[in-house]
Amino acid sequence: MHHILRSTLLITALAFSLKTAMAQPALVACDLIDLKSAETILSHPIKQHKPNRSTQPMDGATVSDCIFFGDAGRNLRVTLVEYRSPAAARQAYTAGLQPNGFATHNSISNLGDAAAEWYAGGEGSGYKVLKGARVLMFDARGPGGDRTKGSLQRMRPFVVTAVKSM
Repeated sequence: MHHILRSTLLITALAFSLKTAMAQPALVACDLIDLKSAETILSHPIKQHKPNRSTQPMDGATVSDCIFFGDAGRNLRVTLVEYRSPAAARQAYTAGLQPNGFATHNSISNLGDAAAEWYAGGEGSGYKVLKGARVLMFDARGPGGDRTKGSLQRMRPFVVTAVKSM
């Protein structure tokens, strides 16, 4: 009897651990950026950051965010959105580049399947990158966020590294 009970408990524990392992996403935004990189991008120390492995469902996709807060209103948000298919990702990526009165997008080459840098005056700047069924967004906000201050140039090597990891 103990043999059957022990086998049942072992199988139950194994099934639970496999379910838990499968529930964790393979890649989340916080896998693509670290604290030192965020400090380099913002050119200031990070005051607050809690690594995050959670995801949220959104319109048939899975979204994860990694947020770093610096001083003087500076912050960096890295968002990874995984769609059900490359076609769905391309459609969302293209829709995100439509003029919205806030940000200006400039297409760039040699980064993922498609990429654009964006800026919104002195308020923020970043990158949007399409690769397969994923869209990656880097969004730096706060003083010095515009491209004339070098935020996009500081950010680019970290975006390139993140895209290679996707």
